[in-house]
Amino acid sequence: MFPDYYKILGIDQAASQEEIEKAFERKTKFWHPYENPSAQDIEKMTNLLEAKFILTDPQTRQKYDRELALYKDYLRGKQATGAKADDYVISDKSLVFDMRNARVRAQHQIDKELPQKQETNNWSAKGCLLAFLKGFFLMIGMSLLYMLLLKACGQL
Repeated sequence: MFPDYYKILGIDQAASQEEIEKAFERKTKFWHPYENPSAQDIEKMTNLLEAKFILTDPQTRQKYDRELALYKDYLRGKQATGAKADDYVISDKSLVFDMRNARVRAQHQIDKELPQKQETNNWSAKGCLLAFLKGFFLMIGMSLLYMLLLKACGQL
């Protein structure tokens, strides 16, 4: 099925570059894998990145808009013929390449960012454990010092 990148970003087809960027930022705050690390949410984030890559490049966006118009015409005709939306074949082969490239770039960017977040989380857990142990041993040391002080004063 042909993706509607405008719907993915929740914008109008006449949106400016600035509106595309703002829509992307707004959507990523909610669907970013750091916030929602499920496979389904990673897929949504991949789709958002793919849409951004296609729509922010003026030449690719122009090709995409032409193909989207053809796809919508196909869908209107499909109702009369009974064809399936999945049967649609993109006519512009350079757009097919651009869409695949955008998909790969999006997946690569997510793959690159996720291990960093997991590593940060691991360090956070290690940091919490170290802070706990430091506090624990500090408390034991203070207790021992207090007991020695009491013993020295003869109150123990």
